[in-house]
Parts: sequence; structure tokens; C-alpha cells
Amino acid sequence: MPQIGLQLYTLRREMGQDMASVLHAIARLGYRGVEFAGFHGKSTEEIRRLLHETGLYPIASHVGLQELKTTLPDVISFHRAIGCDTLICPWVEPERITRPDEAQALARDLIDIARVCREHGLRFGYHHHDFELEHRVQDRPVLDWLLEQTAEAGVKVELDVYWLKKAGMSETGYIRRYAGRVPLIHLKDMEDAPDRFFAAVGSGLLDVGAVMTAGTEAGTEWFIGEQDACREGVSPIEEVKRSAAYLKAEGWME
Repeated sequence: MPQIGLQLYTLRREMGQDMASVLHAIARLGYRGVEFAGFHGKSTEEIRRLLHETGLYPIASHVGLQELKTTLPDVISFHRAIGCDTLICPWVEPERITRPDEAQALARDLIDIARVCREHGLRFGYHHHDFELEHRVQDRPVLDWLLEQTAEAGVKVELDVYWLKKAGMSETGYIRRYAGRVPLIHLKDMEDAPDRFFAAVGSGLLDVGAVMTAGTEAGTEWFIGEQDACREGVSPIEEVKRSAAYLKAEGWME
């Protein structure tokens, strides 16, 4: 059975209000791990205690590029203390990739961060959106170009199937293309609606089965549910429950 986790950005407001209640609720739903998107002022001791209480595994953590560049030793120390061995750059400003010189500077930043992480026993990866697929460098999607430039440095990629689909790319094609380099996949669905809004896993256009199969064959370790936003009046925790219910019904989650 694949390992299913949750990206805590989905519940960012709730996490800021009562992290303990959120993590306990996630564990009760059957998620095995969590990917952090900030720690809301909690100490390493508090985070370790909550992970121990809930049995949730700290899959990875999203850390902004500026923080990675300016305070990387502190970032590494914090994450090692909570038992998290994977750091992910979650987003860069689109202008960082629209000009070749800026894209090259970004590649150098990713290479430098990966090197330091590796020296301390951590993995480092990049999470994309649609604009890295829509813009091109040397007649290639920027994402592909970046991954080629950073391959020797061991930079991983966290593929996000929603953004792949939104950019008109093949989700399974990209997963297979980067087999062995995609330890984490964001399992994110899309409404069958003109605005292609975010949806609970299994309720939209995503071929979840095909993604799970391709990821498993490509060596993906964790499939991480995420929903960036909910329709007005819809509760994020209810959408998280809805995703879990679907994954359980399909036999991908206990």
C-alpha cells in the first residue's frame, strides 16, 4: 500500500489556531505523514512531541527560497531536530524564471542549497507550479531545463499533478520522465469547471489510479494530498476528510 500524507498548507489557518488538534485529526483520518508549510512559532520540542503523540511522520518541509539562502544552517538544524530529512523550495517569483539569466541564477541557488543539505544528510527538492511549464528556456519548459541543470547536484523534484494538468502536460509522462528523482508527488485534483478550481482528491479530473501506478513504478515514496483553496463556504478539513474517504474506498489508504 502506498504511503499517503497531507500537505499542511491545506489547513494553514487551522494549524495557526490549534496545531495539536489539527495533527490529531489528520492522524485519526488515516494519513501516515505530513508535509510542513511553516511551524507557526512552535519549538522543535513541541513539534517532536506532537509527532510522537500522533504517530505522524515528518515527510518534508516547504521553506522559502530567501530563507534557504540566508539562514540555511538554522533551517537544517531545526529540521534535523524534528526528524525531517527533506527540504523543498515551494515557490519562486515567476520573474525568476522568465529570463535566461534569472533562471541560471536560480539553478545556481538550487545547486548550492542541495550541496549544503547533502553535507548534513538532508535531501533537497523543488516544487513547481504551472508557470515553470509555460515559460521556456533554450526552447524547453523551464522546469525541464532547471532539472537538467541541477541533476548532478542531486536536486529532487516534487511533482504537482494539478499544476502539470493545468499547464497541459501529461502527469504520468512527467512522473515517468523523472523516475528515480521524484520521491514526493502532490496528489491534487481539479474541478471539471471552466476555472479549473482545486478539488478534493477523487472528485475531479485527476486520474488518481494512473498517477499512483506511475509514481509507484517511478520510486515515489510519498503521495501527498493537498488542496490549495476551497470554494467559499466549504471547510478545508471537510475536504481533507473527503479526500481520505475516497483514498480509503479505492484501497490506497487504511
